[in-house]
Amino acid sequence: MDLRPTETKYAEKYIRRLERDTRQWPRMRWAILVASILILALSTYNFSKLADLNESISAAFSLHRSNFDPKEVELFVISQLANLRLQMFGILRIGLQAVVGAIWLIYCLLNWNRHLKSALIAKALRKLVAEE
Repeated sequence: MDLRPTETKYAEKYIRRLERDTRQWPRMRWAILVASILILALSTYNFSKLADLNESISAAFSLHRSNFDPKEVELFVISQLANLRLQMFGILRIGLQAVVGAIWLIYCLLNWNRHLKSALIAKALRKLVAEE
């Protein structure tokens, strides 16, 4: 197979990148694995805290009294609407965190031996370029 000089130059650059990736991937996969587990743990912790907050706020104002002050009820309704808005954004943020953590975890586990594949491709390309 004949390679032009520009193709040879590009192949050498690609080989260097593959060799760098081969060296870095064993450390990088552990960093990605730890980061994804921490993100998933953080999102689980935040979701449990959000659920506890909802229970404590609803228990804070009991409706068992017979006489209501209209201002007090209005303030309670406004605070509950603000709380609901915060909870919606919190659930969206926590869900996004969980999805990102899961994607990173799946990527890391599916490409666990990626460095072996990169080394094999770099070796084959190096041999092809050396024959030229």
